[in-house]
Amino acid sequence: MASIKLLLLQILGFLLSSSLLGALAKTHYHDFVWRDIKVFSSQVAPTSYTRLCETKDILTVNGQFPGPTLYVHKGDRVIINVYNQAPYNVTIHWHGLKQPRNPWSDGPEYITMCGIQPKANFTYTLIFSVEEGTIWYHAHSDWTRATVHGAIVIYPREGTTYPFPKPYKEYTVVIADWWKADVMAVLQQGLQTGGDFNVSDAYTINGQPGDLYPCSKPGTVRFQFEYGKTYLFRVVAAGMNNGHLLGIANHTLVLVGRDGAYLKPLRTKYFMIGPGQTADILVKANKPPNLYYMAASPYSDGNGVAFDNTTATAIVEYLGYKPSTASPQLPELPLFNDTIAVNNVARRQRSLADKNHPIDVPMKIDTKLEITVAENELPCEQATCLGPNGTRLSASMNNISFVTPTIDILEAYYYKIKNVYTTDFPDFPPYYFNFTADSFPNDLLIPTRGTKVKVLEYNETVDVVLQGTNLLAGENHPIHLHGYSFYVLGRGFGNFDPEKDPLQYNLVDPPELNTVGLPKNGWAVLRFRASNPGVWMMHCHFDRHLSWGMVAVFIWPDIKVFSLQVAPTTYTRLCETKDILTVNGQFPGPTLYVHKGDIVIINAYNQAPYNVTLHWHGLKQPRNPWSDGPEYITMCGIQPKANFTYTLIFSVEEGTIWYHAHSDWTRATVHGAIVIYPQEGTTYPFPKPYKEYTVVIAEWWKADVMAVLQRGLQTGGDFNLSDAYTINGQPGDLHPCSRPGTVRFQFEYGKTYLFRVVAAGMSNGHFLGIANHSLVLVGRDGAYLKPLRTKYFMIGPGQTADILVKANQPPNLYYMAASPYSDANGLAFDNTTATAIVEYHGYNPSTASPQLPELPLFNDTIAVINVLRRQRSLADKNHPIDVPMEIDTKLEFIVSVNELPCEQSTCLGPNGTRLSASMNNISFVTPTIDILEAYYNKIKDVYTTDFPDFPPYYFNFTADSFPNDLLIPTLGTKVKVLEYNETVNLVLQGTNLSAGENHPIHLHGYSFYVLARGFGNFDPEKDPLQYNLVDPRELNTVGLPKNGWAVVRFRASNPGVWMMHCHFERHLSWGMIAVFIVKNGPTADTSLLPPPPYMPPNWLENKLHPVFNLSSIRILHVLKWPDIKVFSSQVAPSSYTRLCETKDILTVNGQFPGPTLYVHKGDTVIINVYNQAPYNVTLHWHGLKQPRNPWSDGPEYITMCGIQPKANFTYTLIFSTEEGTIWYHAHSDWTRATVHGAIVIYPQEGTTYPFPKPHKEYTVIVGEWWKADVMEVMQQAMQTGADFNLSDAYTINGQPGDLYPCSKPGTVRFPFEYGKTYLFRVIGAAMSNGHFFGIANHTLVLVGRDGAYLKPLRTKYFMIGPGQTADILVKANRPPNLYYMAASPYSAAEGVAFDNTTATAIVEYEGYHHSTTSPQLPDLPLFNDTIAVINVARRQRSLADKNHPIHVPMEIDTKLEITVSVNELPCNNDTCLGPNGTRLSASMNNISFVAPKIDVLQAYYNKIKNVYKTDFPDFPPYYFNFTADSFPNDILIPTLGTKVKVLEYNETVEMVLQGTNLLAGEDHPIHLHGYSFYVLARGFGNFDPEKDPLQYNLVDPPKLNTVGLPKNGWAVVRFRANNPDWSNTDHGGTYAGVWLMHCHLDRHYSWGMIAVFIVKNGPTAKTSLLPPPPYMPPC
Repeated sequence: MASIKLLLLQILGFLLSSSLLGALAKTHYHDFVWRDIKVFSSQVAPTSYTRLCETKDILTVNGQFPGPTLYVHKGDRVIINVYNQAPYNVTIHWHGLKQPRNPWSDGPEYITMCGIQPKANFTYTLIFSVEEGTIWYHAHSDWTRATVHGAIVIYPREGTTYPFPKPYKEYTVVIADWWKADVMAVLQQGLQTGGDFNVSDAYTINGQPGDLYPCSKPGTVRFQFEYGKTYLFRVVAAGMNNGHLLGIANHTLVLVGRDGAYLKPLRTKYFMIGPGQTADILVKANKPPNLYYMAASPYSDGNGVAFDNTTATAIVEYLGYKPSTASPQLPELPLFNDTIAVNNVARRQRSLADKNHPIDVPMKIDTKLEITVAENELPCEQATCLGPNGTRLSASMNNISFVTPTIDILEAYYYKIKNVYTTDFPDFPPYYFNFTADSFPNDLLIPTRGTKVKVLEYNETVDVVLQGTNLLAGENHPIHLHGYSFYVLGRGFGNFDPEKDPLQYNLVDPPELNTVGLPKNGWAVLRFRASNPGVWMMHCHFDRHLSWGMVAVFIWPDIKVFSLQVAPTTYTRLCETKDILTVNGQFPGPTLYVHKGDIVIINAYNQAPYNVTLHWHGLKQPRNPWSDGPEYITMCGIQPKANFTYTLIFSVEEGTIWYHAHSDWTRATVHGAIVIYPQEGTTYPFPKPYKEYTVVIAEWWKADVMAVLQRGLQTGGDFNLSDAYTINGQPGDLHPCSRPGTVRFQFEYGKTYLFRVVAAGMSNGHFLGIANHSLVLVGRDGAYLKPLRTKYFMIGPGQTADILVKANQPPNLYYMAASPYSDANGLAFDNTTATAIVEYHGYNPSTASPQLPELPLFNDTIAVINVLRRQRSLADKNHPIDVPMEIDTKLEFIVSVNELPCEQSTCLGPNGTRLSASMNNISFVTPTIDILEAYYNKIKDVYTTDFPDFPPYYFNFTADSFPNDLLIPTLGTKVKVLEYNETVNLVLQGTNLSAGENHPIHLHGYSFYVLARGFGNFDPEKDPLQYNLVDPRELNTVGLPKNGWAVVRFRASNPGVWMMHCHFERHLSWGMIAVFIVKNGPTADTSLLPPPPYMPPNWLENKLHPVFNLSSIRILHVLKWPDIKVFSSQVAPSSYTRLCETKDILTVNGQFPGPTLYVHKGDTVIINVYNQAPYNVTLHWHGLKQPRNPWSDGPEYITMCGIQPKANFTYTLIFSTEEGTIWYHAHSDWTRATVHGAIVIYPQEGTTYPFPKPHKEYTVIVGEWWKADVMEVMQQAMQTGADFNLSDAYTINGQPGDLYPCSKPGTVRFPFEYGKTYLFRVIGAAMSNGHFFGIANHTLVLVGRDGAYLKPLRTKYFMIGPGQTADILVKANRPPNLYYMAASPYSAAEGVAFDNTTATAIVEYEGYHHSTTSPQLPDLPLFNDTIAVINVARRQRSLADKNHPIHVPMEIDTKLEITVSVNELPCNNDTCLGPNGTRLSASMNNISFVAPKIDVLQAYYNKIKNVYKTDFPDFPPYYFNFTADSFPNDILIPTLGTKVKVLEYNETVEMVLQGTNLLAGEDHPIHLHGYSFYVLARGFGNFDPEKDPLQYNLVDPPKLNTVGLPKNGWAVVRFRANNPDWSNTDHGGTYAGVWLMHCHLDRHYSWGMIAVFIVKNGPTAKTSLLPPPPYMPPC
C-alpha cells in the first residue's frame, strides 16, 4: 500500500535543526490503518555561514546548507508546510517528482504558483508514484536555489528491496556553487547590465569547498570507508551554471541509477553530472587503507564562456589508515571541455528494464516536436549593455525567449484568465538553417519575446527532438521537464537527421530521465506519454539560461471540478411531504456535462445522517477503483459531516452514463445524469440535434426508503413496493396531486431532439415511448449504436439510452410514458405509469388529455428481446470495436434468488424463510473493511479468492421446481482473481429458483460485448453459433432474460477491484454480487494507481464513534515520526429531552456528552472542528500538555479567538506523557455545559497498564443540566451582577437517573459479570460543584488521576471536582443485583445556594433476579464534608515506579504565592443583584482578569502592544488573615486588568495557592493549561512558610493538572518551566507559550478568577514555541 506521509517540512532557518527528524515518538493504530504520515516543521530563513575566509548570510533550509535530506518510500504521500522567513519571495520545486495531476505543488514561480511572500507559508502535497532512488528539492524563485536545496531519498516500496545487494552504508553527495557575493546581487547585476553573470568562487561538496581552497581544510567533508564494504553514494548536482566530472581516486564507480530510476550497472572511473541531475553509484572499498580524494571538477564546453575552473573535494577515509603528511591523491578526470568523454559514459547508460522495474517506451507517436535551444542577443535599450557588441544576452527555445507573466500560468489556465499567455508556441523551429555552423546572420541572433505555451492532448504520445545551436556560443544544456520522466532514445552531434538518426534509437532499454544533457552543438531525442494533466515547465537548468528565457511551458487538458452535497431536502409528491436525500437539493441531482477524455474532480460532502458513497455508473475509471464508489467494495462510506474527493477519469465513454449513491438504498433519490460530449474538435456520428433533453426514470416511496430497506432486511421478506414511478422527479398527471409538476418537453415542428434516458429505478425496468412518434436508438451505456427505429424500448435499472426523436406530428400534446416491465411470476410490483408531456410549439390547447403511447404488457419479454436483438454497435472507423477472439478464461455464473433458514422461523420469506440471492450459489457477505483496501494493503481474513468459475453443480436451471437444498446458498466474501489483460468469456445463466425474472447485471470498471442472449439453459454446443462477433453491443449493464442466458466478453485490462451485481436493489441487498480482482500489468501504466491522500475510514456505522474517527494513520518506521490521526467533529445545536422538557443544546456530532476520543500515549491527532452554533466556540483539550503548541490549546481570547459560526478550525493535539483519562470541552463562555467528552489515552503500543487488564472499561461523565438555555443563564447573571441560577439536575453520561422525573427510561446501566474487574474512567464535567462518587456496596480502587497513574488506593467514595478525572477499578464481587452508582454534590461554601440533587446510574449484574425494590444508594458524605474530601485526597500518591518515574524539582528558582478569592465590584448604576447592590467578581492575587479583544498568544507572538501587561504580582498585594470571618470593604474590591506572569524557560516554580474567605470561602478546582504539576501538600488556614513545608511529599506526590484548593485552605504545587525532548520523560513542566490558569467553577471563571503565564522560549528550536498554523480564527 502506498504510504501517505504528512512531512510537514517547514523549510527552517536557524529556528529548527534537523535533529528533530529522529526525535518524535512513534505508535501504530488499528489493524486496518493504511496511511503513513511524517511530520516535519521548518522555515526558509537567512543563516550566517563562513566559507573561503569570509562570512555572509545565506538562505537555508533548517539552517543547513545543503538542506536536510528527506527520506521517503516509493508510493508515499507527503505534506510539506513551507514557512518563508526570507526577505523576498520563495517557492520550492520537487525536482524529479512527477506529481500526478498535482501541478499546484510543483513549485516554479509564475508557472504553477506565485511566490510565498516573506513571513507567509504554503502547504505542498507531494505525491510519490513510480520514482525510486534519488531526486532532490530546491528553491525555484530567481537564484534562491543556490543555497536552498537538498536531497530526497526514495527507498523501495516497503517490503521490497534494491535491485542490487544492499550496501553497507549510504552517503548523500550534493555538489553546489559558492559565491562570496550575495547570489541575488549577482543575479540583479547580470540582469541590469545585460552581460553574463559573475562566476562563482568555489564549488562545494555537501556545503564545503574542500581543502584545495583557502580556509577550508577543517570543514572538508569526510566519508568513512571500511575495507571490503560496498557503499551507495546518492549524488545530486545542485550547481547553478556548470556540470561536474565526479570521481574517487583509484576507485571504480558503478552507476546503478539516474534521476530516480534504476540503470543496468555501469562501471566507470568517472561520470559527468549536470545541474538538475542525480545519480546513484556503488563504490567497493577495495583499496589499501588510506585517504583518497573525491573530486568534482567543472565541465564547461562553451567556447569563450567564462567559468569557475576550481575543483571541490571531499576525502574518503579508510578505517585504520596510517596518517601521513602527504596529501590524498586526486582522481584522474577528463579535461573541463572533453565532450567526447562525457558522451562516452552517457551513451552506455541503459534502463534496468527488468520485470520489477519495467519500462514502457511509446512506439506509436501522436505528436512530433522539434525544439531548438539557443543563446541569443537582444538590442539594448540604451546601447550600454555588457553583452556582445553592446547587446543584452538572452536565450530561447524555438526562438521564443520566455517572458515571465505577472500571475502564474496554472492559475490563468485553471480560471480561464485571459491575456496571460498565448498558445502558439511553435512545434518546430520558425526557420531551418545550419544550427551548428560557426557563424550566422545577425537577424538569427535576435529571438521573439513572449509568454507562449504548447498545448498537448491528454494521453497523446510525444516525440521531442532537442536541437542545440551554436548561436552566440554552443554549449551543453541540461534540459529538465517538470511533471514527467522521459525516455532518451538517442543523442548525437551536429544537426539532427530525421532519416538516419532514428535508426540508432534505443527502443529496448533507453535511460528514463527527467533532465537530459543536450550535447554541445548536438541533439537529443526524448519520448513520453502526456498522461499527467496540468501546466508543466521545460527549461535549461543552467540558471543563467533560465534567467535569460530558455523556457518552454506545456499545458495538458482541463480538469473540471464539481462540488456535490448529499443532504436531506423536503419534497412533496403524491399529496404528501417528506424529507429525501438529494444532491445539491435537487431530485434528480444535477446533470454533469463533460467531454470524452476529461478528468473531473468531484468534492462530495455528506450532510446525510448516515454514510453515503457515490458511484459513477458506466465510467471505466482506468486504474482508479479508489473513486469507483461501491461501499465496502472499493471504499468505506463517507461519514456524516465528512467529505471525500473523487477523481473521475473519462476515457473512451461517449454518450450518456450516470451517477448514483452506492450505500444501502440511498440511490433511490441520490442520482443524476452524466452527459459525455464527443472529444472537443469532433462531432456526433449523427446530425447534430436541435436540442437535447435528459430523462431520468426513477421510483418514489411515500415511506422513507431506508425504513423500507430496514424492514425488509429485518423481516426477511420482500420489500414494500414503491408508490409511483417518476420522470425527472415527477410522477406525472396520472397520479394524484401531480398535474402541476408534470414535466414538459418543448418541441418545434421539423426539428430533431436527442433524449438522454437514464433508468434509475430500483425494482423494475420500464417500457418507454412517446405517443405517435418513432424513436431512433443511437446509443446505449455510453457507446454508440447503429441507428435503430422503434416505437418503444425497455430500459432496465442501471442502463442508459440515447434516442433521437423527429418532431414530425401535428402540433399537439403527446404523452411520454414509462410503464413497468416485470416478468417474474407471482412477484408483486408497482403497476403504475409515469408520464411527461411533449408539447409542440403553437399547438391549440384543448381539454382533451394527451394520447398515451402504445406500450407492451408489463410481462411481454418477447417484445423486450425483439428490440434488444436488433441493437448493434456503430463499429465504424471513428468508433471501432475490439471483440476478443481468443479466450483465456471461460466463466459461467448462475444468477438466482434464494432462501435462507430464518433464525427464529418467523421470517416473511417463502415458508418462513429469509429471502436471499446469489451468483454461483455464493450469497455475498459484506466485509467490515473494503476489499480494495484489503487487497492493496494485503490485509488478511477480509475475503477469500475461491469464487467458483462455474456453478457448484449443474441441474435444469430453468425448471419449474427444485429440491429444497438447491434453494439455500453458501454465504461468503469470495472474489474471482483475473490476470491482467486476459480475455474473459462469461456466460450469465438465469435460474428459476424461488422466482425467475430478468436481471440487469452491471459490471463496474468495464464495458463488455454482448455476444448473444437466449432462453432456457445455455447450450455450449449450439448457442455459440449465434454469437455476433462483428458488431455486438458494448454495454456496462446487460439485461439477463428471465430463465435465460446472456454471453458477454471483455479483456481484463483495468487493474483493480471491480464489482458485478444485479441492479435490482433488492437483489443487491440480498447478496447477488460477484467481485473481480484484476491484477496489475507489467508496467506502471498498467498497474493500479496509488490511493488518494484520504480515504474514508474503515469502520461499519454500527461500530463507529461518530466523531473524531475520520482516519487512522500509521507512521513510517525508519524515521520514527509520530502517528497522526485525523478526526472531524461538528459543534451544532441538537434537540434533547430531559426532566420532561425538550430544548436545543449545543453538542458534538449530535451527542451529549460528546463522543469519546481513543488514542495512545505519544500520538499526534488532527481535529477538524466545524462550528454550526449561532455563536463563537473553541475547544480545549483538558490535561493535554501540548508541548510548544499553545496554538491548539483552545481557551478563547487566551490562545485563540473563537471559531465563528459556519467556520472551522483544525487543532493539532500532541500527546506526550499523558496516560489514562483526560477530556475535551468547549472553552467559550458557558458552552462547555454540553460540549464535552472523554479522551482515553491507552499505554504506548507494546506496553500495558500497570495493573491487571480489566474485563471491560466504562466511561462516566458527571455533568449538569439546566432546563433553561445555559447561555441565557450566563447572560442574565453577567447583566445583573448576581450569582448564576442553579442547575436543575446533575447527569451521568447525559442522563439524570431515575431519582428525577421523566428520567427512568434513560437511566444509564453498566452491565457487570460476577468475578470480573471493571475500569471506570470518571470525568468531572460539572459547571458549579464537585461530586462525591460511589457505587453501593462496592469498593473503588483509585489507580489514576488527571492522566497519570496512582498507587492503588481503596476507598468507598471519592470527590471529583470540575475539570478532574479519575481511573477506578471495581471488582464485581457482590450478589447479583442492581446497585446504584451515585454522584451527589460537594459544596463547602456557607450561604451559597447549590443544586442539592443526586444523579444516578445502575450497575446491573448478569443473572440478577428482577424485583420491584429500588437499588440501594451508596453511603456518601454530606454535601459539605470537607474533611472527608481531604482524607481521600491526602492518601493519593503517584505510582512512581521505574516505568512511570516522577521528577519533582528540588531546587526552586521562583516562588509564587497566589490568593484565590470571590470579590465584589461597585455597580455602575447601583442596580446590581450582588451583595449590597454590588457586582460579583473573582480574582487571583486581587487581579480580576479582563478578557482582551485579541488573544494573548497572538499579541505575544506578534509583539502587539497594549493587549496585556506583564505585572501580574508574584505575591498578594497585601497580607492579612485570608481565612478570617470578616474583612474591611476595601479588601473585597479587586483590581481589573489583563495581566500576565512571565516565566523564564527551564526555571523551577513553587506556587502556593491560598484560598480566602472573602465573600464566601469555598473549594476551588484550579486548573493550569499546558502541563501537569506535583501537589506537595494541602492544608487548612493560612499557609505557614516555616511549618507547612515540613509536611511536603517530595517522594511520590500526585501529579495533577487540576488541584482541589480546600475551602479556606492552601495547596502547594511545583513544576519546571521547561520543554522536555520528545521522549516520554516528564519533568512536570510547562511549555514555551501562553498558558491559562483558572478556577474550573465556571461562575468563578466568568467573574475573572484567572491568571495567565507566558513561558519564554528556550535556547534552541526544540525548546521554542512552534510557529502558528496557517490559519487561526480572526478576532
